Amino acid sequence: MPVTVGTSVGDSVLAPGWTSYNDRLLYETFDVTDRLLPGENVFGVMLGNGMYNVEGGRYVKFTGSFGPPKLIARIRLEYEDGTVEHIGTDETWQTAEGPITFSCIFGGEDFDARLVRPGWNASGFDATAWRGATVADGPGGRLVAQVMPPIRQVQTHKPKEWKEVKPGVWMADLGQNCSGIPFLRVSGPAGAMVRIR
Repeated sequence: MPVTVGTSVGDSVLAPGWTSYNDRLLYETFDVTDRLLPGENVFGVMLGNGMYNVEGGRYVKFTGSFGPPKLIARIRLEYEDGTVEHIGTDETWQTAEGPITFSCIFGGEDFDARLVRPGWNASGFDATAWRGATVADGPGGRLVAQVMPPIRQVQTHKPKEWKEVKPGVWMADLGQNCSGIPFLRVSGPAGAMVRIR
């Protein structure tokens, strides 16, 4: 089942919620029936550091790490004949580095579009160069269903004004203070850099 940024299952962001991971780990459940296609389906996941792995490096409010991001997932398949199959994360899953080359909850993110692998989360993708997943212990907390309301996108703000403050440096005035995620559409030669602050 192809699931990637922008077409993720559900409408929550910054999920699952932040906890003391050695005490509790929140999980979410999703009905993906409408995403299944005839034939082979693929389940693709991108992991981010979030509050689990705060290494610092740019802006340091605090640091602390439970190690590299990890995934535990279980897919429950219910067939028309009534049989049920479970598929869980294990060493048969395949992994590779993605286009996010730096990620820190307080220090931002670096995304190298040259490292995007088109179709990585769809059937037919050649993943022979990928490596098998490493089975790892979690941070020790118990798995608990996330019951608090999710964080959702509630508004979209377009800049009221763009102002060039010096050559090549632009300031966007959104008309209000807000917490948000910027979306830009840019074009240019491979390796060109766009920095958002």
